[in-house]
Amino acid sequence: MTEISLRERVTVNSMKDFDGFYLIPGNNEREIEYRFFKFHDDKSLGDKVDGTDVGDMYHVAFFKQKKDGDVEFDDCFEAIFADPVVYSKNLYGMNIFGTFLKKRENSPEWWDDYLKSVLGRVMIEKMKFYAESIANSK
Repeated sequence: MTEISLRERVTVNSMKDFDGFYLIPGNNEREIEYRFFKFHDDKSLGDKVDGTDVGDMYHVAFFKQKKDGDVEFDDCFEAIFADPVVYSKNLYGMNIFGTFLKKRENSPEWWDDYLKSVLGRVMIEKMKFYAESIANSK
């Protein structure tokens, strides 16, 4: 997978060059960094599906970082976006980050694996946090 940061490329004119992007928290709560990605083997995910003339269908997952720094799963859905970057800019200041992936014939399998992996890491971090809290309270 190839990534490009929005800090390296100031404008992204079209999502046609990318398979998706990550929204990553920036240095402060009002900043979001975009990391666009494209799979090396574009054909492995198949052709785009469920899109319309308005836009492509996307898999979307959101996570929130709470004030104590803990990360929690927020929401996961599919939606058609004319411009997912414009949509995501409306999330500024909401302390939300996540992933947008164009829906393709075989992308649900990749998406399920991705969600299991990310949710597993979130659970591990929560367990570490609670274990440290218990250890520090004694």
